[in-house]
Amino acid sequence: MPCMVVATPQQKASLRQLFMNRKQTLIRDHQSLRSASQALNEAILSGSKNLASQEAAVGKAQQQLLHDRDALATEFCGQLSQTQRGAESGHAGADNDEIEFRHVATSPWRSIEPASLMA
Repeated sequence: MPCMVVATPQQKASLRQLFMNRKQTLIRDHQSLRSASQALNEAILSGSKNLASQEAAVGKAQQQLLHDRDALATEFCGQLSQTQRGAESGHAGADNDEIEFRHVATSPWRSIEPASLMA
């Protein structure tokens, strides 16, 4: 998320709190996507000819995950001052407004942290 480059330490701490507040939603979104993908894979392996409902479920789960990630990024970047936004827009990666997430542990009950907080 390019706005992390210009965020103050207090704003970065705010991101951590925002993330912790939305963590369960993001975990649930990942689980829904995983379940929908698994159902589609099982339907394909079973030789099913009608995969429309499984494909639709995967698409819906992907869309919800992206929506929730974008909402988190929008809320955090919206906290920046006008001066910070101007500085952020000059950053080389400023056209990429997505947050990159990665799993910290294999357990779904462990943290999923924004990659930018872990770098």
